[in-house]
Amino acid sequence: EAELARVLGALLTRHGDSNLEVLGVARDRARALLDLGRLQEAREALEFATRGLERILGASHPEAAAAAVDLGRTLVALCEPDEAIALLRNAATKLEAENARALGERRALRAWSALGSALAWRGKMTGNAAETAEGADYCHRAWQRLAELFGPEHHETLSAAAAKGRAFVKAKRHSEAATFGREQLKLAEDHLGRDHPTTLEISEALARSLASAGTHSSMAAKEEALKFYRRVVEGTCQVLGPGHPNAVRTALHFAQARAEVYGATEEAYDVCAAAVEAAA
Repeated sequence: EAELARVLGALLTRHGDSNLEVLGVARDRARALLDLGRLQEAREALEFATRGLERILGASHPEAAAAAVDLGRTLVALCEPDEAIALLRNAATKLEAENARALGERRALRAWSALGSALAWRGKMTGNAAETAEGADYCHRAWQRLAELFGPEHHETLSAAAAKGRAFVKAKRHSEAATFGREQLKLAEDHLGRDHPTTLEISEALARSLASAGTHSSMAAKEEALKFYRRVVEGTCQVLGPGHPNAVRTALHFAQARAEVYGATEEAYDVCAAAVEAAA
């Protein structure tokens, strides 16, 4: 990331901000920042890149719309669903129209999947069951079409599978989410590896489905959820670092789930305290 920041600064000095190479490096830096969990900085880099691409290429150009999708996904991670939904819906519509005239649907489907995630998240937070169901449906249809185009084992399909699993949990479709999650986890482990970030996302969605069914979830299911949560915490800390937002979020979910099963144990407290300290 530091090297990309240096290159970006040099290019800006030489060419200014109305240059496609400059904007491409800005997007690359944003991706590096996302990998590091530096979400606000990534947002700023993507806002810069999106505005520049829209200015040079036009707001309907697929590169500008794709940058807007990356920005929308980042806004979801920053818990700003209203702005994200408006941005993602607009970008998805533009990409779908572009893909109707060209080959390939991947970018449009990625946008619809991200939009579905945002809708499901906002619907759950506001108690809007219809919006949550709409988001889950978007996620399902995006995953289904990606599986048809590229196969169920493709990394883009598996990423959409993780989004579908999370959305189904938010829509309280726990049994479907658990069955789907087991199938997708096997594919992800075989084709991406046990500790790949997408594999860990699928594992976390499966853990949530097992732990979130309330009184309908058996003790065995809850204990299995804890096993998956522990694995995701360990894997995410190893791959992304203990201070990464994904690691912190999963650690807190693990602590909550463990407290619900065994009470407020010392381990649950220690996991929660470590997550808060890492995030500070």
